[in-house]
Amino acid sequence: MKVSDRTYFALKRLHSLTGVVPIGLFLLEHFLTNSFAVQGPAAFDKAAGDMAAIPYVVLIEAFGIWLPILFHMVLGVLIATTAQANVGKHGFAANWQYTLQRLSGLVLVLYIVYHTWSTRFSGEYLSSVSAYDYVRQHLSNPAVFAFY
Repeated sequence: MKVSDRTYFALKRLHSLTGVVPIGLFLLEHFLTNSFAVQGPAAFDKAAGDMAAIPYVVLIEAFGIWLPILFHMVLGVLIATTAQANVGKHGFAANWQYTLQRLSGLVLVLYIVYHTWSTRFSGEYLSSVSAYDYVRQHLSNPAVFAFY
């Protein structure tokens, strides 16, 4: 299916916007909540519990985080896999940057899917008594730690 230049331009702008605004704001919140871990298990568990207690948290996550990230990922993969990088023909720095940006995006897709599943939706996490203990145990696996 061929999209018009105008539609393609709008989709790329929306792709950029979803990468900066909802994902950027979520990342800042994520860093803030995780920073409570340096104060110990009780502080981290309280911060995680406070986030989980926000009214309509699932709807907020679905429309403010998951859908924008899903849109950004799907469109990003389409852009990355249909891009015409010419690193083989021309070794200019900009060509390498273009290629490496798309490659890092594909790696991030794998990381985000794994991280989200293992620390938000897995049965082990959902049945854990302490978010801090779950994350500590999760990161004690050398392969998981290396991947992170």
